[in-house]
Amino acid sequence: MSLEGEGEGGSDSVELFRNFLIQQNIIFEDSSNLKTIVRNNFVRLTQDTMRLVITEAIKYRDSRLSSGTNDADLLSGWGDIIDTLKVYIIILNLAYPKFLYFYFDCV
Repeated sequence: MSLEGEGEGGSDSVELFRNFLIQQNIIFEDSSNLKTIVRNNFVRLTQDTMRLVITEAIKYRDSRLSSGTNDADLLSGWGDIIDTLKVYIIILNLAYPKFLYFYFDCV
């Protein structure tokens, strides 16, 4: 499994994640590619921050549903962000099985 081709995300996803990190006062290494931003900044993302990504995505989805959006891609850029985080977590877990347990236990 590789991040190549996964979570490339359009410029909307990249901009959305940048804005999210800025709103959370997270200093981050910037890139024009979503997978690179996630990879280079993963250690700055706490478990609470990742949960907040999910919360924001759900709020966004709910607002689109309530406005009558009939779009199949209700999460839009948030879906790209979640998928990229998920793939990176899976890769880390495969490469370093005890890393995530230790990391989330410490932060």
